[in-house]
Amino acid sequence: MRQMIWIAGWLFTIRNGIWPVEPQHHVEAGQRDDNHAMGGNRRRSAEKTLKTRPARFERAAQIAAEIDWRLGRCGSWGRLFLEKYMAGYSFEKIAKRHNLDVDTVSYRVGKVSQYISGWRRKDVNMAEFIGKRK
Repeated sequence: MRQMIWIAGWLFTIRNGIWPVEPQHHVEAGQRDDNHAMGGNRRRSAEKTLKTRPARFERAAQIAAEIDWRLGRCGSWGRLFLEKYMAGYSFEKIAKRHNLDVDTVSYRVGKVSQYISGWRRKDVNMAEFIGKRK
């Protein structure tokens, strides 16, 4: 769940294909880390190109799309989650904005966090998930 909360805080950046933390000594896919010209056998260089890792923005875009898909299945509760962790609003401010009590907002945000977390997508929709978890 902590990973999803961290990702939610950076979701705008990740949606734009930018991973928030630049790894040290990072080389974009398809680029060489030395300054030598690519020479030699063209077939060999073509095979190497096919084996390169995806570009850095691709994984970020895939993660953002997955999070957006999962949050989309949460309806209005997903928007509460984004207000809390992406916009940084307090539970009190969110409750006031949506005419809810603080405990309700906290509960809904917690359930969304549970629903969107995990390696795989849930097999049930949000309503069924809440019913199973009571």
